[in-house]
Amino acid sequence: MAMLLTEELEVGLDHVRLEHAPANDALYANPILHAQTTGLSASIRAFWTPLRQAGAVGRTLLVAAAAKRWGVDPAACRAQHGVVSDLAGTRHPSATASSRTPPRHFPRRPPGVWR
Repeated sequence: MAMLLTEELEVGLDHVRLEHAPANDALYANPILHAQTTGLSASIRAFWTPLRQAGAVGRTLLVAAAAKRWGVDPAACRAQHGVVSDLAGTRHPSATASSRTPPRHFPRRPPGVWR
């Protein structure tokens, strides 16, 4: 599950910390099993899209924060290996994305494009 998130976010597994969700079926139920549980491949099927979307949104926000700090178009920046840089690879900011509004549209990595 963590790998789905980190692939889109462009960070390594060593950059995330996993925590168990508190017991609450109303908030954390697996949409396939309708309970806060996992089994067989139900977790991957249920959370593939939401976790990829979460990672893509996070990456998009970090790139947008860096672009704003540098005064450049976000298309001139990229996230790779846990670092946002410009396409020339000359700038590496400590960008803050926590105050940015999540975008409505965000590019996900194409299927089959994995590290």
